[in-house]
Amino acid sequence: MRSVIFAILLLIASGVRAGEIEAVGLDGKTLTPLSVGKNKASVLLFVTHDCPISNGYCPEYRRLQIEYAAKKIGITLVYVDPDAGKSELLKHRKEFGLKEFAAIHDARHRLVKATGATVTPEAVVIGRKGSIEYRGRVDNLYADYGKRRRQATVRDLRNALDALISGKPVPKTRTEAIGCFIPPLPNK
Repeated sequence: MRSVIFAILLLIASGVRAGEIEAVGLDGKTLTPLSVGKNKASVLLFVTHDCPISNGYCPEYRRLQIEYAAKKIGITLVYVDPDAGKSELLKHRKEFGLKEFAAIHDARHRLVKATGATVTPEAVVIGRKGSIEYRGRVDNLYADYGKRRRQATVRDLRNALDALISGKPVPKTRTEAIGCFIPPLPNK
């Protein structure tokens, strides 16, 4: 319950209601990333093209896309580096096998502010009512900065998605993501 209240407060503080943020994807299509549409839930994966931890998760992102698309879960990459160019992001998607994903360049950090994301990679799960049901790490592959396990033993994002699919409450709504800090907006 606290996470739902926190999510609503974040959205109110950012001056946004769920579904109101529109963004043009890297493919030119207009997206509403805080709305699940016909899906059961939507996942926003906050990434940067040059974060080694985020890039190390690309195989898992692809596995998630394949497994959960059939279960009506939408996944969108949210690139958060304000200085990155579109060509860099398109190249990144191609080189890391992420061309099948919807992708947004959140250069003004509207989604960062609306969700409270702080690092890459960080996952935010949006539920049917537009509330943030989960925010945090993909799994526990990284115990801390520079401390990588051989394999993950807790799959937080999958646990959250499986709970939502089965109509149960998300067991752990907030975890700490380990990764690269989201680059700040330039001073203007």
